[in-house]
Amino acid sequence: MTDDVCFISYAKEDLHVAQTLYKRLREFGLRPWMDKPPKPYHMEGLKPGELWEDRLRDAIEAAKYFIPIFSETSVQKTGYVQSEFRLALSRLAKIPAGKIFVVPVRIDDCKIPSARIDGISFAQYQYYDCWNGNFFDLTSYLAELEGKPVEHGPRITVDVSSAAEFLDAIRSNVDIVVRQGFSLSEIVVPENRHVYVREVYDGEEIVLQGLENITISGVGRPEISVSPRYATTLNFEKSNGISITGLTVGHRPDIGECVGAVLNFTDCTAIHVRDCGLFGCGTYGFQLSGCNIVKFENCDVFECSYGFFTCENVAGLNLSKVDFYDSLCFDVVTAKNSDISFDRCSITNNHSRSNYGKVFAAYQTEFRFSETTVDIQGFNDLGVPEGPEGLKIIREGAKWSIT
Repeated sequence: MTDDVCFISYAKEDLHVAQTLYKRLREFGLRPWMDKPPKPYHMEGLKPGELWEDRLRDAIEAAKYFIPIFSETSVQKTGYVQSEFRLALSRLAKIPAGKIFVVPVRIDDCKIPSARIDGISFAQYQYYDCWNGNFFDLTSYLAELEGKPVEHGPRITVDVSSAAEFLDAIRSNVDIVVRQGFSLSEIVVPENRHVYVREVYDGEEIVLQGLENITISGVGRPEISVSPRYATTLNFEKSNGISITGLTVGHRPDIGECVGAVLNFTDCTAIHVRDCGLFGCGTYGFQLSGCNIVKFENCDVFECSYGFFTCENVAGLNLSKVDFYDSLCFDVVTAKNSDISFDRCSITNNHSRSNYGKVFAAYQTEFRFSETTVDIQGFNDLGVPEGPEGLKIIREGAKWSIT
């Protein structure tokens, strides 16, 4: 190990966040180290047969930067400050004043521990807030310290009122403010390496790719829509740090006539969708594949024709105050190799399209619930063992008719 390594310290509950940071540091040309790196780097951490205490001690001693990840979960763990933290603080006492070694990171609104070693505490040091898993500012800062090239210029804000202006504004490190709604159908796509057109059965759909740290926010809930039945309204691929706020997004044909989804994310990290309405007749409100650290907050998903959402190979999907209703469903949620949490959500007033429909159709997926209500009337099976903590089951059925 050489002296340019970034040591990542974390609690086991934040493993997927730490692994995301690991990948982001590598993408910026840096050398991260952690005990359990993500694939395909999993053999670069602790190896079978190694003495983990000795290995961690050596790794911290050799590291140039020590990055402790703090969360409300981690700071409450009694042993969390007793091993790696103590080793790092002990080494910090030997480092000359003014030299940067510790770079604390908060991933939620927690209080950094004030425990002291040789009179030194992590709470003394300025931290980075990387909420919702967006590590863009942190990784850019460390890359600049190491003299690594950072392609993205200063953050800018762009106001848009049309589809052409919107697509022209798509770039990394940007705040796009949507002042007026528009359709993304049948428009001329500008020359922009982050935007391309993909053909679908009855037209075309827009794909946004390779983005870093982009915010798309609406003023007054403007609507972004498409009309081809097979087109997804907004597609994102291989992007990191996506925030979508205050928009209404969906399809214009009537319910039951579409095949495209409303939002689709593929191989993306740090997605935050807040205060949005996602409406059909998209097949699903959203689809996720190969994504990490995803949060939908205070959203309505309605008038879909296949179900609520699908996800595959997704680490850390959190839904908070999301309501799904007035939809036709084969299965409401379809999930594979993922972990999903529902907090104060509701799934009500929906019709099943099949005699075999499940609310949760899942394979190797962990669900967690808190103050969430699910109406299973009309569906063949809940799909998870009945009576899970935090889930209220009702049997009222949809109050609208299929015509």
